[in-house]
Amino acid sequence: MKRLALSFVLLAALSLWTAQPVCAATVGIVPPPGWLAKSMNAPSPSMQMIGVWASPVVKDGVAENINLLSEDTASTFEDYTAVQRANVQKILSKEFAQDADEDCGAAKAHRFEYRFVFGDRMLDITQLIRVVDGKAYIATYTRLPDSDADPAALVSLRSLCAPPVS
Repeated sequence: MKRLALSFVLLAALSLWTAQPVCAATVGIVPPPGWLAKSMNAPSPSMQMIGVWASPVVKDGVAENINLLSEDTASTFEDYTAVQRANVQKILSKEFAQDADEDCGAAKAHRFEYRFVFGDRMLDITQLIRVVDGKAYIATYTRLPDSDADPAALVSLRSLCAPPVS
């Protein structure tokens, strides 16, 4: 299974998983106010888990969540995005609600939105991808379908557009 697909499985599992206390780094994005830091391992040895956060509100037994992963890449932003699109289409979803470059000012970013079935749950996925200095960053927001996206979660994803934190 491709690395990106593993990160989606990780996110889906996180949606169904019970909370555990942890310290998570906030490198790359600013989590939504009040969301709880969680601990999870990266889905593959080549990826690094930068942070995982879950909403304190649980709907139908599911807490919305955001994670941020990174991995080293020699690919350009365009090539990395194309590979991720192909992986998602092949493994997880045939159609995107959105598949477009994101207006990130001077930064290049790409946004994917699609539905993903994990077990007996359908989940809505919103993802933002950036490639900066040989590292790809993937921020993913997961929620139940047909629920309104949390505006604070979308702002959190867009914080990936900010200049890298050293």
